[in-house]
Parts: sequence; structure tokens; C-alpha cells
Amino acid sequence: MTRRTERHGACIWIERVLGQIKAACRLPDEWEGEKLAIAIGSLYRASYWAAEIAAKDALVPISQRRNFSGPGKYSLEALSRAFEIARAEPVKPFPHLGPIVLY
Repeated sequence: MTRRTERHGACIWIERVLGQIKAACRLPDEWEGEKLAIAIGSLYRASYWAAEIAAKDALVPISQRRNFSGPGKYSLEALSRAFEIARAEPVKPFPHLGPIVLY
């Protein structure tokens, strides 16, 4: 699998989760917000496999989640903006694990 294919797969899963939340006309709950923040951060860092896994984790049913309940601290708008920034980055040949600064 190429890096471009890995990145595309991660973007598809993040879009799917954001789309489901938007379609339900609700805010992300704590679990979804945390998992999406991890997924988007991993995408930005070019850790594409980790981004896809975190996005898929956001879809875990409430009954199977541990230690998360209630409203989240991330808004759908903020997560969507961060995703657009991360998605605009070029495909990178290897992950970057340093700090992230979003302008």
C-alpha cells in the first residue's frame, strides 16, 4: 500500500465520522471528539495508519466505550477546520512526531 493510499483511507474514515455527526445534527460527544482529535493530529503528522484507526475508534458504540460520557470539548466546526488543514498537507514519505502548530 502506498502512502497516498494510506492517507486517502484515513481521510475517508475521518470524513465518514464527521459526516455522521453532522447528519445527526448534534455535537460530537467526549469519546468521538477525543478520537477525532487524535485521528486529525495523526493525519497531520503523516501517521496515516494511526489516523484511520482513531477515526474507526470514534464509531465504537456507546455500550462498548470506557470512561467517556457526556458532551465533548471539541466542536464539530473546530474538528472540521482542523481536518481541512490536515487534509491540505501533501503526502509525506514518513511520519513526523514533533509538535503541531495550526495557524
